[in-house]
Amino acid sequence: MFSINYQAITVVLALAWAAPAHAAHPAAEATDRMLAEAIQMANASASDSQKFRAACNFVNGNIYASAIANQLLGKYKNLARDQKGIQTFLAVFPSILASKMYSKLGDAKGASYRVYDNVRPRDKNTFEVPVSLRFDGNTYNAKMVVYGSGNNFALIDGMAFGMSGVAYLKKDTQKKLDAEYNKDPQNSLPVTELVKDEVSDSDFAYCN
Repeated sequence: MFSINYQAITVVLALAWAAPAHAAHPAAEATDRMLAEAIQMANASASDSQKFRAACNFVNGNIYASAIANQLLGKYKNLARDQKGIQTFLAVFPSILASKMYSKLGDAKGASYRVYDNVRPRDKNTFEVPVSLRFDGNTYNAKMVVYGSGNNFALIDGMAFGMSGVAYLKKDTQKKLDAEYNKDPQNSLPVTELVKDEVSDSDFAYCN
């Protein structure tokens, strides 16, 4: 199946519980709010449509989806003949993330999440926020990478076991796009085919 494996990102988002911590750094406080919102969504007594709408709102309010989408496309974001497919992918990517997140909400039950304040700056306005995740009797250390300033931050990556989630997804996506492109290097529309496959997935739904 020509589909992106988003589990590395969506499980981290779904398995979200921010335990009390001294989150004085604005990036840590923002991460705490994101994770608290996610666990509230996972545990809410709501209809499926209400939970999916909450997932859409979470993605639109907390994830820098366009930046992640452009990273996944890599060199293919400049493929002139596939501009329609590229623009469509960028437009539906928040719905793709929300659909994947919604399908994984059950993974949050029984988990605990703690946010720490020893935030490390990366590039301008980009920060690594340490967190720990406990589920199935095990504790895992991870880092949430957020972009922004003041009280406005958005999630752009998650790191665990020394590996970037977005980098992993990009590598996987590029292999799939390469394979599609190489079917007909002069005429193929790899991003268009990626979009077709994603929106045909049984878990996919559009955010309105």
